[in-house]
This record gives sequence, C-alpha cells and structure tokens, in this order.
Amino acid sequence: MTDPQLYTTNQLFEKTKTLIKGIVSESFAKKALDVPAGGGALTKFMREDLGLQVEASDIDGKKWQYTQVNLKPADLGDKLPYSDASFDLVVCLEGLKHVFNCSKAVSELARVCRPGGSVVITIPNDLCLQTKLRYFFDSQVDIDWGFIDLNSDLYKNHLYIGSTIQLPLLHHFMEKSGLKLISTHTSKLRFWSVLLGVLFYPLIWWFTGRHYRAGHPLLSHLRSFTWLAGRRNIVVCTKL
Repeated sequence: MTDPQLYTTNQLFEKTKTLIKGIVSESFAKKALDVPAGGGALTKFMREDLGLQVEASDIDGKKWQYTQVNLKPADLGDKLPYSDASFDLVVCLEGLKHVFNCSKAVSELARVCRPGGSVVITIPNDLCLQTKLRYFFDSQVDIDWGFIDLNSDLYKNHLYIGSTIQLPLLHHFMEKSGLKLISTHTSKLRFWSVLLGVLFYPLIWWFTGRHYRAGHPLLSHLRSFTWLAGRRNIVVCTKL
C-alpha cells in the first residue's frame, strides 16, 4: 500500500489527483512521468485509475513501495534518465524545494515533456501572507528549524537549505525552459491569511500594480487568494 504522506499532505495529494484527472480527460495523454515519485502513490493512481503508462524516478529508492512499476534512480537537480519529449504529462510533486538548482530541475521537466504536453509542479507557498508575516518576525520559511535534528534521516533526505522558490522565480525558469503558465491552484486556504488579505487587499492591489505592468501573466495570480492565502500550491503549464 503506497502512502502519500511519504512526500506530501493528503489535501495537496487529492487536489493534484483531481487536476491530473482533468488534464488527462481533456487531452490525448498516454505516457506520464512521476518525479520525485516518493512511495509511488501518485504513480499508482495514474497507472491504475487513469490508465496511463507511467515512469517513476526518485533519488531515494528506499521509500518505493509500488512494485508494479520499476523505479529509476534520478536526481531532479541533474539530467533525468529520459530522452527529449518522452512524456505527455510530467508531474513534480513537492520536488523543487529539495533541490538547489531549481532552474536546472525545471529545464529537465520541460525537456522530457513533448510539445503540447502538460507539466504539473507543486511548491510550498512562501507568498502566503502568514508566511510573510512569520518571516518578518523570526525569519522562518516553510520549516521549523528549531524542531529539526540536523543528524536525522528527515534532514538528510530533504534538503531544505537554499530550496525556497516563489512563483515569480518559478515563472522565470518556466519561460526560459519553454513552458507556458496555464493555471494555479491551492491545496488549502489558510484562515488568518484570508483575513489579512481581506484587510489589506487595497494595498496589495496597489503594490502589485506598481511592480507588474497591466496584462503581465503573473499579475492576476499574485492578486488572487490562491497565492495570498494558499498553503501549498499547484502550477499547471504546457510545453510550447
């Protein structure tokens, strides 16, 4: 039995499954890549529920539980062991935060996706207002360093240092790699961030308008509660 908790939360996992199901139903996707594949829960879903031919890769094979698919060892921050344009759908669930060279990782996700195919990426939402407020007071983002044992397997398997990636930077890497942003979604809205967003929305609207020209592809996203209040977010793009 594969456990999604090995690499994500249930809310993000279920939301991602719903989005992938919609993508597959609206396209001719037949072959998919799951990287990093964790224990294999998403691989199992795409293979058994959606009928896709699925390849799976991860840097840590010890977590792999879905024996119906062979796991290929791969480092997301390095060259993936697949040819160009090999997949109709590429899914990177909570992988970018674990690599130092996110630009290289995004370029590899784009390289192995065929033109017209879809790439789905999830990242922690460090643009969330609660996260910004917390960073203002204690400089902490995404992880409670005070509760992490630097000698533990958790720390060794998850490289949190230097792994913060926000939507504007991700979008820049996507454009460099030939990916076009289609939509963004969140796993969950955070109550206090929603409240802060309602209170300060006129200022947020004004500040974002100062830094992004009208019609910029990120402007509507950065003004949305998906990014102002979302916990973990999903970015859907297509390969040009």
